[in-house]
Amino acid sequence: MAAVALIGVGIAIAPDIRESKAEREQAEREERRQARAEREARIRREQRPVTMKVRPARSGVAGRRALLADAADSVLADARRRAAAGRLAGPIRGVECETFPRTLSDVGAEDSTEERFGRYFCLAITAEFHRSEVSVGGKIGHPYRVRIDFADSSYAFCKVVGRPGEALLKRRIGPTVPRVCGGGP
Repeated sequence: MAAVALIGVGIAIAPDIRESKAEREQAEREERRQARAEREARIRREQRPVTMKVRPARSGVAGRRALLADAADSVLADARRRAAAGRLAGPIRGVECETFPRTLSDVGAEDSTEERFGRYFCLAITAEFHRSEVSVGGKIGHPYRVRIDFADSSYAFCKVVGRPGEALLKRRIGPTVPRVCGGGP
């Protein structure tokens, strides 16, 4: 008889348990959606493009290299400002830029007058590891992307917000580098 009573009680409260579980799952989905929206808003703020127009560049390859150096100086100043404000780990020791994406020839748009635009990956360096018997050496720091319009002597740069490798396994990766900074296809 007690078993029948327990079964009856179980049947009576089962809908409440299912409803409570559904409400809890909905609340968890809403928390994840809100956390994702906040994270994406923070990434967009951090990756907000900075655009610069400089005096007309000297012509030729020398002018293009000077414009790339100006862009690298702007990235350095931005990274140091962010570090001083506590928004980036520092100190920022320097900046190095290279053609993005890398090419086998290592010839960038700054080395030729044929291309109007150049895209670059810049690293605001926080530490260097020199080549040794046990290390190939390397540099770590904060990534930036730069897009230069050599025709009108302007450029835009964005701080890149990285994602852990595991995050790349998810289908929805969130905001990408803005097109004006050389992001996108």
